[in-house]
Amino acid sequence: MWRKDSELGHILSNLQTLTIDGCDDLINIGASSLSFKNLTTLKVSICEMMTNLFTPLVVESLVQLTTMGVSYCTKMTEIVAHEGDYRQTTVFGKLKCLKLNNLQSLTSFCPGSYTFNFPCLEEVVVEECPKLKIFSEGFLSTPQLQSVKQGCFDEKECWAGDLNTTIQQCIEKDLIISNTFPELEIWQKNPREILELQNITKIEF
Repeated sequence: MWRKDSELGHILSNLQTLTIDGCDDLINIGASSLSFKNLTTLKVSICEMMTNLFTPLVVESLVQLTTMGVSYCTKMTEIVAHEGDYRQTTVFGKLKCLKLNNLQSLTSFCPGSYTFNFPCLEEVVVEECPKLKIFSEGFLSTPQLQSVKQGCFDEKECWAGDLNTTIQQCIEKDLIISNTFPELEIWQKNPREILELQNITKIEF
């Protein structure tokens, strides 16, 4: 665990954009002692050992985060880890855009009965998350959200009144796309090839 006054801790506390790509041994983005107080954009992809992205305590430091995307992390079952008897409301105060793409093991954003508040969330995109059945088991507030976008080729919008109900009723449509285009199964097993074909420039952390 890094100390708060360590050199890396100082760098992370001033970081605005963090892109993590292909870090197969990375378990999550940091311990609760680290601060990401100036981070506005977080993108994580192809991290094969990740089962979750961060703990509720790390979320407390993400006060400026506006955009978050997670993709091709094959073992990730949750975004926010369930850490027992956590009582505080977890607030993503400025998050506007959340994208979850090709997370084959993801079952929920968080499996615990935590309270989540997304006061600014306007865009949620879910693609190829076949095991996602519910967003969160606890109380959930997304007052600005009016739809969930889904689909790799023919993007569709779905809304059933709230985020949990929308996930439960509408995300199953995403599975139809996988059955219609079986070549997606090959892409899912070789995500690096997709990035190479698209000539995507990336910064590895």
